[in-house]
Amino acid sequence: MVQRFSLYLQEQFHSQLQLKGDYDALRAQMEQQQELMTTYNAVLREASGRVGHQAQEIENLREVVHLPTSPRGQVRWGGLLVSRERPKIR
Repeated sequence: MVQRFSLYLQEQFHSQLQLKGDYDALRAQMEQQQELMTTYNAVLREASGRVGHQAQEIENLREVVHLPTSPRGQVRWGGLLVSRERPKIR
């Protein structure tokens, strides 16, 4: 009976060691995934900032292009380009 109990305790001890090893491995994996997510979020934040900045630049350029004073705006609004006008002969 004592021998069986001793064997049972040894099995429990080895089982606990195995569980602790599994737990430590999962914890390390979780920490690594957390670090990767932090890096991924930083990259997304930077990309989002760049895209937002580029979108703002596009909107600004769109406004400039559609102004009546721009070459495209003059064509759109029916004006003549100063550089394409023929000089008046007197």
